[in-house]
Amino acid sequence: MATMSTFYDAIHLIDEQWDMGLDIDSMTYEDLLALQEQIGDVNTGLPERYIHQNLRVHQYVVPRAARGSDQSVEKDACIICQEEFEARDLVGTLDCGHKYHEACIKQWLMVKNLCPICKATALPAE
Repeated sequence: MATMSTFYDAIHLIDEQWDMGLDIDSMTYEDLLALQEQIGDVNTGLPERYIHQNLRVHQYVVPRAARGSDQSVEKDACIICQEEFEARDLVGTLDCGHKYHEACIKQWLMVKNLCPICKATALPAE
């Protein structure tokens, strides 16, 4: 069903461009910059207070398989900063189940309310 939603979003965007008389494929770089200034930035993020109230945060616990093991066990890592989680790091978990450092995902969610990995809605909208 998500595929149909994406399809209709794309059609809606094309209709908006058509209504505005824009042919962005033939625009120069300078034309695109001017258009960006005219339209402005689209903020799809969430307010910090809302994120603080709704993001599930917990301390990271090193998996048993990785504790005291001489074998190379792949550790979990925050895909935003590319750092491995360490014991007692604060980790934020999104509704889709993906985990990130709390500070990393809070900053991300203020810009975009989508999971950086699977692009699902990160937190339910206000």
